Amino acid sequence: MKYVLREIHTVYLDFEIEVSDEELAEINEIKGLPLSQRISKPFLEIVEAIKEMPKFMWKIGAVYLFQWYALFIYWQFTTPLFKLTLGFSTSEAASQAAKMSLTYNIVTMVVALALVPLTLRFGGKKVYAISLIGTAIALFTIPYISDPVMVLVPMLLFGIGWAAMMGIPYTMVSKIVPQDRRGVYMGILNMMIVIPMFIQTLTFGPIYKYVLGGNAINAMLFAGLFFAISAFLAFRLNENKAIEDND
Repeated sequence: MKYVLREIHTVYLDFEIEVSDEELAEINEIKGLPLSQRISKPFLEIVEAIKEMPKFMWKIGAVYLFQWYALFIYWQFTTPLFKLTLGFSTSEAASQAAKMSLTYNIVTMVVALALVPLTLRFGGKKVYAISLIGTAIALFTIPYISDPVMVLVPMLLFGIGWAAMMGIPYTMVSKIVPQDRRGVYMGILNMMIVIPMFIQTLTFGPIYKYVLGGNAINAMLFAGLFFAISAFLAFRLNENKAIEDND
């Protein structure tokens, strides 16, 4: 046992990260700055990166706006939806929503690896956009299924979409952005998830009340429409042109 622990310590703890001379010089330069500049430097770098952000990322941002706006609607209104469509109590509806999440996450785990060869063969844009269409179809059909088992079937499409959403955009962006600023741009891509959430929180309440009649079925259909729009925008992405423009 002691030998095993010693080996684990050797493998995982006794290692050194090689730092280039340029990186070491940059680290020492940052250490020499006043505290206020050390705090503000990362934020200034993000602002500068946004100003110089490739057009491709702005287009991804448009896809993300509709995609994540729709996802937040789905997560918020699944339980109220099942109270209407399945006649469940709040606890029963919440339990059904949990089953939906479990189903699509299992599908995502199974499908995630299969998306890799598909993306290599057909291109990330097509696989991503078609997956978003599948997610839209899932949300369009869920409100009209009144069986608690059959309503899990659309989660097959949702799970495929979720797998694509969690992987393909990051792969595409990593090819486009300058490699020395990849970390910054990946952080900005994650910000594009938070911003739609913030917008949805501020705007969907009045939309739900005054436009959708306070009806969870209409909310789910609205989310499906937004997924369809995100798929349309995803089809308009041109990864190859973006790579050529940055060469």
